This record gives sequence, structure tokens and C-alpha cells, in this order.
Amino acid sequence: MSKRFFQTAAVVIALLIFGVASAMAANPVVYNIWKSGNAVFECGQIGTYSCAYKIEGDDPVPANGIYSNVGDGVDCDSDSKTNITISNSNGKTFDWSASPNPIGAVIVKAGRGANVWFYDPQSGGDTRLYAYQNKDISHVTFCWNQEDSPPPQGVLEVIKFYDANANGIEDSTESHITGWQIKVDGVCDFTRYTAYVAPGTYEVTEDTPIERNWIHTTPTTVDAEVAAGSTTTVKFGNVCLGAGGGKTLGFWSNRNGFDVMNDGGSVVSELSLLTGYNLRTANGAHFDPTTYTQFRSWLLSASATNMAYMLSAQLAAMVLNVEAGFVSGSALVYAPSCGNTGVGNNFISIADLMAAANVSLGANGVTVTPSSARTYQECLKNALDWANNNKNFVQPNPCPFSFYPVCTVDE
Repeated sequence: MSKRFFQTAAVVIALLIFGVASAMAANPVVYNIWKSGNAVFECGQIGTYSCAYKIEGDDPVPANGIYSNVGDGVDCDSDSKTNITISNSNGKTFDWSASPNPIGAVIVKAGRGANVWFYDPQSGGDTRLYAYQNKDISHVTFCWNQEDSPPPQGVLEVIKFYDANANGIEDSTESHITGWQIKVDGVCDFTRYTAYVAPGTYEVTEDTPIERNWIHTTPTTVDAEVAAGSTTTVKFGNVCLGAGGGKTLGFWSNRNGFDVMNDGGSVVSELSLLTGYNLRTANGAHFDPTTYTQFRSWLLSASATNMAYMLSAQLAAMVLNVEAGFVSGSALVYAPSCGNTGVGNNFISIADLMAAANVSLGANGVTVTPSSARTYQECLKNALDWANNNKNFVQPNPCPFSFYPVCTVDE
């Protein structure tokens, strides 16, 4: 969570619990000659104040008690008035507090002079104020301006979720990622980010990690509208790619691959499985292998001159991967431009990918010259190739990530 959130929250909590901060008595400004008058007149001698209130004529001065809803002055409207509490008064010293509007100055008159305490910012209270030359207090005048209400605020939060199904929506079972680098109006921070902010529009951007196996599944920049008294949540989704058990054409054409195919003492069932697919040769003819040697030679000779041939080879390897239990048919892989699910239809399950390749090979056995069929087969071929090489499987959990340059957040 953002450090700024804790700092802001601490201030808010303090204000809620204690009200406006109180000050301990500091040294007053001493006026050796003081001209007395009404409250407004006296406050006008030391500054510009919208409200004034004078306490006199009691014993002791000022008398202990609460002076409710007080304030004189042309500009001292009902919202500017305040409640002043006097305590521990003995005629020579006293304590005071004020709310809801704090005090900017207190004039303590005695004899010919006055001690004046100034508060900047205005204060909600003070202790042990005393008169000029420590004489008996003749009167006390309070001066203040109405405190501007703090601007209304809303809450902006930014979360990062691991989009395990790549659908661009945070689902209830998906986890959050902390420590992902973001920017709010160009200021760097990390998820999970929460801050009190003024109402308005904020540009929120997520950074891209150094590791290139991460895929954004939501827009990387969002204009977030924050209203007073409400919370706006920006959600960024990402998924990472990696291994899923695939074995390459090289594996299925070497001794290790043969041993897997021959696990029951025969490769007949595996070859029979392959003949159920629309596999093609270099010239577009159907390929129905009857021996491992024949299959191996066909696999090693595959090229993309006829894209249908190379697609067939990658499909055959994946069929064997699934049959051997190395790869799950329900596994999701990244297949930009030829997927059928997820954000932008850029993802596809292994089962659907094999089915799509088989349908395309059944319809287009020769894809040598540029065409939409060749382009589509190349896309399918790439997706199968990446999967056979363990590059494009959607991972069930977040992968490591890092950023450069690394964000520096003010404490």
C-alpha cells in the first residue's frame, strides 16, 4: 500500500480524534503600551481578523466556563463563530480551548500593556497564558479567522490482478499482485496503491516489466474520475507465459521420443492416432504414417515452403504431447491473431488449437503462395511451435517481474 496513504490517513485520524491541534504556550509578543477598546478594535491593532471576542468584568478574569457561539465583527458570520472554553483561571494565568474554529491570537491585558500570543497556523488551545508583567489580568481578547474547510476528497486505489484466464476481468478466484510499478499523473508508485486525492481526473498507467513473458490483458493507461466522498478503483490485469510440458519435433524424432511412443511395446496406436489428422506432405498429399522410420523422416524434413507441411509437423508433435500426458488439452496458450478466447481472442486452448489446425489442413493442403489461408496456417503453426517449445502457456500463478528504471517513492 502506498506510503502516501498512511501519511494522509494518519493526519485524517488525528483530526478526527483530537480536532485542531493545540499549542503549548510560547513566549508572547509584549506591548508595553496597549490601547484598549472593543474586541474588533483590539484585534485590528495586531492584524486582520474576521472575528473577535473580549472577556472582561469577572473575578477572576477570564472567568472559567464555556463561551458558546461567540464572535464579533462585520465579517464574522454564523459559520465563523466558535466556542471558547476557559479553565484553570486564577486571575493571573489561564488555559483555553476553542472549536470548531481555532484562534489566531490572544491578547492578555493588564496595567498599561498587554501580552499577545500569535498562532500560525491557528490553534485549538493553549495553556498557562499570563498577563503583562505578571499582573492581574484586566481582560482577554480572542482574534481569529474562519478556517477554510479542507477541500473535499475522494479515494483513488490501483490494484493489479493476475488474470489467470486471460479474459481481462478480475474474477473472484484471481489473486492480486503487489509491488507492480505504476504512475499516477506521472508520479511513480507501486500496487497496491491507495491515496486520498482531490476530485478530478487522474491518468493512471501501469509499467511493463523487463521480463518479456508478461502480457497485458487490460489497457495500460486509464483516465480515472475521482469524485468527492467516493472511491475509484483502477484494475490492471496481466498474465505471464511459460512452460506447459511441451516436447519439440527434435524430441519426437530421437530415441527419447521413440521410447515414449513405444511405451506399450508398439508404436501402432500412436501412428494410428496421427492418421486420424489431416497431416500433409511437402506437395500437399495426405500423410498417414505406418512406421516410426517413415514418421521420423517426414518430421525431420518438414519445412515452411508449403506452410501446410510445417503446420502438420507441429500439430503431430502436439498430438503426441497430449497423448503422452505431457500437455493438457485444456491448457491455455497465447496465439495472437488466431485464438478464440481471452482478451482480443488472442488465447486458445490446446484442444481448440489442434482442432483449428486440423480443419485448416483439411481445407488447404497446399499453402505455398501468399494467401489468407497461408497467413492463418502460419499463425497456427507459430502457436503450436511456441507450445512445443514451452514458451506460450498461460501460467497458473504470477511469474517473477522487475522494472527498469526502478521507481523511487517519496517517504
